[in-house]
Amino acid sequence: MNKELIIPVLIGVGVLIVVLGIVFAVMPANNIRENPDGEKPEISATSFIDPKAVVIGNVKIGNNVFVGPHALIRSDESPTKGIVIGNKVNVQDGVQIHCLRNTSVEIGDEVSLAHGSIIHGPAKVGKNAFIAFGAVIFAAEIGDGAFIGHNAVVDGIGVEEGLKIPAGKMVPSGAVVAKDVDGKVKAIFPDGTVITDLNQLPNVAEWYAAVPGKVVNVNIELAEGYL
Repeated sequence: MNKELIIPVLIGVGVLIVVLGIVFAVMPANNIRENPDGEKPEISATSFIDPKAVVIGNVKIGNNVFVGPHALIRSDESPTKGIVIGNKVNVQDGVQIHCLRNTSVEIGDEVSLAHGSIIHGPAKVGKNAFIAFGAVIFAAEIGDGAFIGHNAVVDGIGVEEGLKIPAGKMVPSGAVVAKDVDGKVKAIFPDGTVITDLNQLPNVAEWYAAVPGKVVNVNIELAEGYL
C-alpha cells in the first residue's frame, strides 16, 4: 500500500470503530425487549441479566437477582398477567419461565431455579424454595421452602382445586406429581412409591436445609460482581 494512504486509512478505521462503539452503546439491549403489546421488562438496577439471557414483555425483576446465560423469561401471550420475580432470586443457565395467556408466574424471594428448570404459568413458587436441575413446574404452586428434585415434574393441568406442594416438603428427583388417568392427583416416585395425599410427601432433609441459602448467597455475589 502506498505510504501516503496508510495514515488516512488508519484514521478512517479509527473513526469507524469509534462510531460503531457509540452506536452500540446507545442501542437498547436486544435481549431485554418489549412484547407485541409494548409492555417492557422492569428490572432493578441491582440485578444482573447475562447478555445471552432473554427477558421479554410484562416482567418485573426485584433486587439482587442473578439471571444466567441462555435463561429465557417471556411474558408475551396477550393479554398476559405477567411474571414477577422477587428479591435475591437466581435464575440459572438455561432456565425457562413463561406464562400462557391470562396467566401469571410468581417467584418468591430467595428462590433458586437451577440449571435447565422450567417454570410455566400459571405457576407460583414460594419464598426460599429450590427447583433443581431440569425440574418442570406447570400449572402448580410450590410452597415456601419446598424442594423439587432433579428432573422431577409437578403438573397441575386438569386439577380443578389446584395442585400445591406444601411448604417444606420434598419431591424426590425423577418423581412425577400430576393428575393420573383415574382422576386422582398422585406423587409417583422412581422406586414405585405412590402418594395420594401430598401432605405425606417427605420433609426436606435436615442435612440439605442449609444448601439453598448457600446457593442464594453465591448468586447474589455473582450479580454484584458482574454489575
